Amino acid sequence: MIRRPTKLAASLCAAAAALVLAACGDKCPTESPNIDKVPSCTYPPGATASVTIRVCEKCNQSATTCQVDIQGQTIQLDPLSEACSDASSCSGASCNINPNITCSFQVPTTTGIYTLLVYDPGTNGPKQGTLTVAQGAVASCAFP
Repeated sequence: MIRRPTKLAASLCAAAAALVLAACGDKCPTESPNIDKVPSCTYPPGATASVTIRVCEKCNQSATTCQVDIQGQTIQLDPLSEACSDASSCSGASCNINPNITCSFQVPTTTGIYTLLVYDPGTNGPKQGTLTVAQGAVASCAFP
């Protein structure tokens, strides 16, 4: 004897599946957090860099990630935070929610000095550091 699901059970399964699918696609809009500091770093050619920048997230920003774009001698670091509520609920700037964001990328294989460039919406302009790529270099980063 084959048992068929009841209409109620089938409806519950369909509703649960719809909720799961809806939750998978939900994502808050993103915005750039204010930038506090960008380091200067040294790495050997071809290494994997982990560059930590200091951000000042607003109280409505979380889940910050970093995208990297290398164009010639400029390495653009682009931290993006999910903003799940309106920033008007924030009272003042806070740098204590998640002050450090790590941007990882493959270091260029050509030795030289590269500009680490990060757009800061707080000043409506760039903040920058440097990446020195040198043979035999020990990986290091320091804030000015």
